[in-house]
Amino acid sequence: MKTFEKRKTLLLLFYVILIAVIIFRISVHPTQYTTPDSIAYLKQSQHIKKTLVGSFNKSASFGLKNGFTIWPIGYPISIALCSIITKSPVLVSSKIVNFIFLGLIFLLLYKWYGNNAWFTVLPFFSYGSLEVLSETWSETPFIFFVLLLCFVLIRDRQYHPLYIGVATTVCLVCLFLFRYVGIIYFVPVFIIATRHFLGGRKRLAGFYAFALAISSAFIAGYLYDNHLSSGYLTGGNRLLAGHESFFEFMTALSLGVFNELSIARNLVLNGDSPDYLLIMMLALQFLVIAILFIKRRFLKRPFSFDSSTKMLFQFSVGYLIT
Repeated sequence: MKTFEKRKTLLLLFYVILIAVIIFRISVHPTQYTTPDSIAYLKQSQHIKKTLVGSFNKSASFGLKNGFTIWPIGYPISIALCSIITKSPVLVSSKIVNFIFLGLIFLLLYKWYGNNAWFTVLPFFSYGSLEVLSETWSETPFIFFVLLLCFVLIRDRQYHPLYIGVATTVCLVCLFLFRYVGIIYFVPVFIIATRHFLGGRKRLAGFYAFALAISSAFIAGYLYDNHLSSGYLTGGNRLLAGHESFFEFMTALSLGVFNELSIARNLVLNGDSPDYLLIMMLALQFLVIAILFIKRRFLKRPFSFDSSTKMLFQFSVGYLIT
């Protein structure tokens, strides 16, 4: 019991430390971690906020309907509602929204992995994760709904099929509303529904089919409205002709993937002298990985893919490839 409580306390401590680090990073950053995408989200949020409180002036509009087409509306709505409830500026509210969803991620991982959840949250302390968590971006809520969908699909035989159908519908709709690319997660739901149907679990498969149908109808209506208002289904008018060659693109892409796997520091190709701290941290990282692999027989849990690990791996690789 004492070990159980210590693990819960450790997970809470990690969350508090992570939030403190992010707040410090935001406070010392010259733009408070905002990019052009962030500014667009904040403008949308301010527009929604003014509309909800009844003080929106149409003459002050700046073509936001087109903006709603480029960026889905889930994240701006969350920021606007948070701003109304907390009476804080939309920039502050955007960070609060991310903190809330980060907390929900921690709670979900605790529900999923119990006493071992403290280990599963360690990747959020990597340099790349801290960068994303600090930004006014929709990645944090998107990650939550990816993990929630994965959890629902893994545990679908432990709950009532109606609950699974409703939860799947919510996840699919929210994934789309926070990032258009979330539509790719219709594929694993369809595959699992088909597997259940062929395996004789037709009731569960039927609720999955219901979730797919309702979600598809909602998304079709959303995209149709986008097309009517802007001529584009999603953010097609945001994509400009690239100016880099294929080699330059692949170099940048490879560097980005490499930096995501680098825990402590990013590699920047700018022709300067070698980054010795990066070299040292990478050497330490690979040394730890090598030791864990060599000593894997001493670990309580073997290096093997269980159902959760397999699905998480498939979800992440599928997203990366897409």
